[in-house]
Amino acid sequence: MEGFPMHFELDEQGDWIVDFDELAGKFGNSASYLQHQVKLGLLKGFLEAGSGENAGLSRITIRAGRAAW
Repeated sequence: MEGFPMHFELDEQGDWIVDFDELAGKFGNSASYLQHQVKLGLLKGFLEAGSGENAGLSRITIRAGRAAW
């Protein structure tokens, strides 16, 4: 999987907006496949706030089954 940064935005409610086409490319799957995994509860996201040198930055890890990006 590519380790390239991906741009995420927040909506008015503070929820993350994810471009499924871009994310699907990171996992080598189609956007519809990832959306199906979301419906099944198999696609999970984790947010870590940076500290020290990385203060103000965040790391987002997306897990789809055994794969993570």
